[in-house]
Amino acid sequence: MQSNNLWQQQIITVGDIDVKIEAFWGNFNNVEYYQARLINEINEEKIGLLRIGSVYGELSKEQELRKILGPQKFLAPLLGMSIKSYPGNEPEIKSENREIEELQSPVGVQDTVVTKNPENSVSLEEIVDEFVDIPKESEEALTELYLADDPQSEIAITENQGQVKEIKIETETNYLEEEIYPEQPLGIGSETELLLVLTTLPNEEKTLKHWLKQLHTPTEALVVAGQICQLFCLLARHNWCVLAIAPRFMQMGTPLTVFDLTAIHRLDQPLEIGLQGTYFPPELITGGTLHPHTSTYIVGVILLQALFPEVAANFLARDFTSLGQYDELSLPLQPKLRQLLTIALAPSPEERFSVEQFLELLIETRTLLAKPHLTWQIASYSTVGLSLHRLHNEDNFGIRQSVTGQSQVLLAAIADGMGGMAQGEVASQLAIDALINASLPKKINIALERQNWLGEVVNQANRHITAEVRNGGTTLSTVLAVNQQLHIAHVGDSRIYLIRRGFICQLSEDHSLVAMLLNSGQISYQESLEHPDRNVLTKSLGGQPQLNSGHLQTLSHFGQDNYLTLEDGDVLLLCSDGVWDLVSGDEMATIFTKAENLQMSVNQTIDQVLKRGANDNATLVALQLTMELPHL
Repeated sequence: MQSNNLWQQQIITVGDIDVKIEAFWGNFNNVEYYQARLINEINEEKIGLLRIGSVYGELSKEQELRKILGPQKFLAPLLGMSIKSYPGNEPEIKSENREIEELQSPVGVQDTVVTKNPENSVSLEEIVDEFVDIPKESEEALTELYLADDPQSEIAITENQGQVKEIKIETETNYLEEEIYPEQPLGIGSETELLLVLTTLPNEEKTLKHWLKQLHTPTEALVVAGQICQLFCLLARHNWCVLAIAPRFMQMGTPLTVFDLTAIHRLDQPLEIGLQGTYFPPELITGGTLHPHTSTYIVGVILLQALFPEVAANFLARDFTSLGQYDELSLPLQPKLRQLLTIALAPSPEERFSVEQFLELLIETRTLLAKPHLTWQIASYSTVGLSLHRLHNEDNFGIRQSVTGQSQVLLAAIADGMGGMAQGEVASQLAIDALINASLPKKINIALERQNWLGEVVNQANRHITAEVRNGGTTLSTVLAVNQQLHIAHVGDSRIYLIRRGFICQLSEDHSLVAMLLNSGQISYQESLEHPDRNVLTKSLGGQPQLNSGHLQTLSHFGQDNYLTLEDGDVLLLCSDGVWDLVSGDEMATIFTKAENLQMSVNQTIDQVLKRGANDNATLVALQLTMELPHL
């Protein structure tokens, strides 16, 4: 295939778009790549990618695939496409002054010369390195790459200070050697039809090539590998195999966008030549029949480069013809990732995962990494207090932890009984027992199911109290954490606090007369602290067999799913009014932020309650969440 600077600054028409060719980026597999400027009727200009190849070549395979798949978000949309024929129907070429110029048909001895464009261009080495990584001094390797299926061809390499200056392929034909024909700006051997395909140009800073130069977490690497594998799965379902990729022409995003898919081949068609390079699997060296697991290797290379770039550099520098060396792949001792890479990069395709299986494993591993290990530290303290009128502790609390499927569950509740003598104590204990002993919902991973279950259990507790306790009742404040999602069910004037990064927030609302007066503006905050009716409740459990709609407070103001997402280090406090009436929320935030451990913070808070008179039962439950990335 022939390319030179005769195309520089020329303006041609692709579809309905005038295109000014600015720079030659190189060629691969008989497809030429150009940077082009798109010119429309109102003289707005954009940069595009122009690819030119034979209507029977690799570029046509991509167009065939596009027709099969239809519009796909992962494929960069075509801006224009044309077929140019010559002689007889010369392709229209426009110069800067829009004058028509002619192309002559190449015949006879055809010299194919690939050179660098000296100005404003990307070198052949840079574009071909995306696919090919072979020593410049290896004539045999270069011949294998560039001499398609013509065994009579010879290759000449001109070196200049150790670098390839020119590659010339001379092909023996039936024409006389002395016949010389004009040099052509474009032509594929003796082909008479060319396919021109125009797309936008990927943003260089968003390309996969640029992304691979940076450091990434395992989760980020698995996401990108999964995107590429998902693309390969789609192609495999249509009996296509990906032989290699060009990271320069893949733009990161959701979804990842591919600008070039010429390195593809039908699984039911044999390869006519051998191929080798950075992303070519080793079995392609000898050509022949493709294997359905061939594409898995490419995903493995991308994952290796993203996770362990130094290991990848050593791995890809090995001799592709010595397949035994692949058994020596040295990876860090990271379970799961180590196994995935070793199997995906196996020298024999039969030993690798299928692309479908590899995609499932990538998603599974990413899910595990995205799901941190949760640990709850728990501390509590409950006291009858110092009042001579309260000889029974009517407060009760309960805590329950379990693992259901993939969900870690924490359920905790506090209840402050009312009714005098032992009635309040019985009521609060019934509420706690009903909650802690209830069977968890089967669909606990669904937020709405959890919240409905929580409401039903509280209703059951209310029915028990109403049936068994006369003239008694209780508050109930409950938290349900499933993994990092927190729900609450609350009634009464016990409180639920969240302390995050030193700041405290009251999640529950006081169902009391004072709170109602304060919210309506009838009294001030200072007046509420000393109001004589501050112990009068407007809502509680007991006294009526069925709770009215809206009787329970949830976290509905956080969204329709009724939950908030917890973070590492969050502290949940559940306390009766005997605690918060004497120790303010700000004081508790300070205590829990500065203390060395959770139980010490709880003890210090109750000490403050006792020092200030403890005229009521006082109960405090503290729950602190620690999140750690899992070790696979």
